[in-house]
Amino acid sequence: MPKPLYPPIPKRRSEKAWGYEQFIAVEPEYIAKIVVMHPSTEMHWHLHSVRHESIFCATGSCEVEAFGRPSLPLRPGMALSIFPRTMHRIHAGREGVRLFEVSTPQPDDVTRFEHTPENVTQPETTIHELHVEAREKPWGREMIIASTPWYTAKLVYLDKEKSTSRHFHVQRKETLHFLSPNCSLQIGDGELLQPEAEESITIYPGKEHRLTGGINGGRVFEVSAFDPEQTDVVRTSDPWRTVR
Repeated sequence: MPKPLYPPIPKRRSEKAWGYEQFIAVEPEYIAKIVVMHPSTEMHWHLHSVRHESIFCATGSCEVEAFGRPSLPLRPGMALSIFPRTMHRIHAGREGVRLFEVSTPQPDDVTRFEHTPENVTQPETTIHELHVEAREKPWGREMIIASTPWYTAKLVYLDKEKSTSRHFHVQRKETLHFLSPNCSLQIGDGELLQPEAEESITIYPGKEHRLTGGINGGRVFEVSAFDPEQTDVVRTSDPWRTVR
């Protein structure tokens, strides 16, 4: 796994000429953010020396271009991984685009180019389209949008007033970013939390928790340290045991 080049930075919103980046998790194991691009804008050519990143298209559309390669379209529900040393840029479609991005923890590992670069040597593997896997659950469903040797990311859809099991992870840290209001999060035996939409909460290993959808269900963007098979889970109370 690439080692962090810099210490963790505070969560922040970074304004750009083409839109903005909203950091939702800045952890020693991973970084997650929401990237919003205005209609028909584009980023500069840039590359990351060691940072590996994955992007998922939530709404809108864009084209992802690696230098010297054909552009790849990204539409809602599609995801890509971008490998280190890949010279690339993103062109937003006419309606703009909203992306979920997860990466290894090197926030400042970026070199930008004001003009089209020349004599660039690209790695053999530059951009890889990811298979977005849907998993049905008794309380709703999950969409695995990135599963890499460094991090895992998924969208959690909770049915109306349905709850996950009460559980904890032995080693896995995870950040929950709430995309809809009225969800609730029980952590340990403490207070029942009701996060606002666009609020993020990081849960550390060993801490029991349970998610519940509101009157209209709920949506959560979840990022965690590497656990591709999702096996690091200990359920302490599981009403769905017979139907799992």
